[in-house]
Amino acid sequence: MLGTDRLKGIDVPVIFAANHASHLDTPLLLSVLPDDFRHKTAVGAGADYFFDRKYKAVIWSFLLGAIPIERTRVSRRSTDLALEILRDDWNLILFLKAAEPLTVSQGSSKGASRS
Repeated sequence: MLGTDRLKGIDVPVIFAANHASHLDTPLLLSVLPDDFRHKTAVGAGADYFFDRKYKAVIWSFLLGAIPIERTRVSRRSTDLALEILRDDWNLILFLKAAEPLTVSQGSSKGASRS
């Protein structure tokens, strides 16, 4: 991976904010992080999908170090978990919500809109 040299000398914790295209994004991103980041990085995962059943919560927490992030409502619990991870000097991967790209509407004076 190009650019990992830019992580040298950066103080932890770090929040990696990445674009999201598939379920392969997380293992791929974790696999290319330098060892000193990879082994102390948690992953924010959609609570409604990865934590909707106890067995799934256990699996994803164990395999990826995932923590539940609410995507459908505001949750103090999600924020508190993320802050606790960061205060313990763990890094955190958060994926931006996948959405339709913004485009400039023809004839619109207000600029970009979702098409």
